[in-house]
Amino acid sequence: MIIDGWMFYYARSQAAIQAIDGAQKTGQQILGSIAEKWDELRSQGVQVTIHWIPAHQGIEGNERADIAAKEATGWRLVQNNRGRQVPLDMDSTAPRLVGLQQPLSALKRDLKTLAYKQWEQNWQQNQQGRTLFRVVDKPSKKNIELHTRLSRPLSSILTQMRTGNISLRHFLYKRKIPGIDNGECQCQRGAQTVTHILLSCPRFKEERNAWKNERT
Repeated sequence: MIIDGWMFYYARSQAAIQAIDGAQKTGQQILGSIAEKWDELRSQGVQVTIHWIPAHQGIEGNERADIAAKEATGWRLVQNNRGRQVPLDMDSTAPRLVGLQQPLSALKRDLKTLAYKQWEQNWQQNQQGRTLFRVVDKPSKKNIELHTRLSRPLSSILTQMRTGNISLRHFLYKRKIPGIDNGECQCQRGAQTVTHILLSCPRFKEERNAWKNERT
């Protein structure tokens, strides 16, 4: 509101007030526009003051501004199947302000989210890397923790075992390594894979029993 050459602006966000004060140094379009308008009013002899208030409740102008700001992001009050008004955080059909540029930080966040979703979809649908997929349905930081206390050679071997890309006959045969005419294990009870070596190959029965005894 403007009274006798003074403009009073009320805001509930202290962070927004501080950001407006330093808007000349920011690349955010909205803050830059506010700063330009502020300078324009001052050039017309209008003194601008900003006041912080605890919340927008009870002040009609702030109530309307709060709703307008939310609606600009796609926020809507919609009626659910029980007839109640509930907030909807994002409505893809909501109109956007014309000429409003997305902040760089928000753009980076959206691109990161989009890239992660695309990667997750590829991980689920891709036909490659299925050996590791059977062990880890969704890579996470927990998988990295498996390597934290391992030496580099052991960490490398663990990675090879989990991916199946290890110098066992089944892998070498698929890669058409010279001298490997088949992928069968020397025990002749199946393909020489990591699973076969760890669980069923009779040549490593003693090692498996020793490992089981250590675990019990």
